[in-house]
Amino acid sequence: MSVADHSWPRWQNDNPMFNLREVAPGLWIGAYKSPRTPPSGCDLWGGIADFYGTSRTWDAGVVLKRGFEDGWPFPDGTLDDVEDLLWRARAVGRPVLLHCAAGASRSVSAAYAMLRVVYGLSHEEALRRAKEDEDSEYPVKETLRSAMKWVAEHS
Repeated sequence: MSVADHSWPRWQNDNPMFNLREVAPGLWIGAYKSPRTPPSGCDLWGGIADFYGTSRTWDAGVVLKRGFEDGWPFPDGTLDDVEDLLWRARAVGRPVLLHCAAGASRSVSAAYAMLRVVYGLSHEEALRRAKEDEDSEYPVKETLRSAMKWVAEHS
């Protein structure tokens, strides 16, 4: 399925504690501290990139726990690992969840980077999809800036 075949965002449900939304085929942003089930209609997660550090290891192919403070740059290697996770999950047709505590900065910034590098979207389109329905002050500039630097190094 191509990126153009969707309208964005696609929401999991109306529960604001979950705030799960699909920003590209197989790429979801989450805003819950410990997600337990995949979005309805999706297969089990192919992987979870946890920027809050609280995910449990359950039926996901890989769980990357990379907790760090919001507003800080991504730790070295984090986005490389997320990219690898996303490529492997796409190869087997399973979705990936990027989540943090609020779903407004760390997960959004990582999604922006993946939308650019993996999905080939422009800066404007990737940022629009990642930030959809979020407060305009997010993502936190330093976190997003580190994602943009990673994109520049991988483009």
